[in-house]
Amino acid sequence: MTKTELKQQIILRVQETNNALLLEELGRILALEVSEESVYQLGVAQLNEVKEAREQIVRGHFKLNDEANSEIDQWLSK
Repeated sequence: MTKTELKQQIILRVQETNNALLLEELGRILALEVSEESVYQLGVAQLNEVKEAREQIVRGHFKLNDEANSEIDQWLSK
């Protein structure tokens, strides 16, 4: 589904709904998108953390999503 098709589908569903809570929540979500459009500047410490994380990835020091989820499931089951 293209972005345009998705937008059209959402617009139709919004027009059809009478659920005020749903409409309020959609309004909040859309307001968040507008506030996220501003560019966030990272500090020196944050940039260093990003650099270190990228180096760890290059060295193969990371877990795949499935591995991490499996470990989390094990921790939660204890």
